[in-house]
Amino acid sequence: LEMPNVKFKIQIEKEKTITTRGFDRVEFLISPNPGEGLKPLAKTASGGETSRVLLAIKTIIAGLSEVGTYIFDEIDSGVSGASSAAVARKLKSLAAERQIICVTHSPQIAAAADYHFLVEKTQRDFATFTRIKKLTRRERVQEIARLIGKISPKSLKAAEELISGA
Repeated sequence: LEMPNVKFKIQIEKEKTITTRGFDRVEFLISPNPGEGLKPLAKTASGGETSRVLLAIKTIIAGLSEVGTYIFDEIDSGVSGASSAAVARKLKSLAAERQIICVTHSPQIAAAADYHFLVEKTQRDFATFTRIKKLTRRERVQEIARLIGKISPKSLKAAEELISGA
């Protein structure tokens, strides 16, 4: 997931008495860069690091869990470029065993999907409406080109390449 030097540890300490969270106090520790000590994930990791750690954990526990569907809402938060492509590959491999529903703004991640839906919000008469539409192949290319930037012959070609490469 484009985190070659990360160190990760799950620290579990027993509480003296039971709390609303149980007997254990669990903390995820991370050292994303060489030379850094382990620190609490919640306090030190970037949004992209947190997203990728979550995906790694979900991938590991997928074989131990009977959960059939994983939902990732903006797993691309703080992730771009090669990291987005790595996340897309990991999601694709996880999708071989589980249903994945992923809300994303990343063209790399969207291109890796087997099915692509567009979620649009519109306003009319002081009310907001949400529409979900399954995209055709042509519409999908257009949408991924839009995620890349301005729709142009170059972005359409790049969208086609992303889909074909996924």
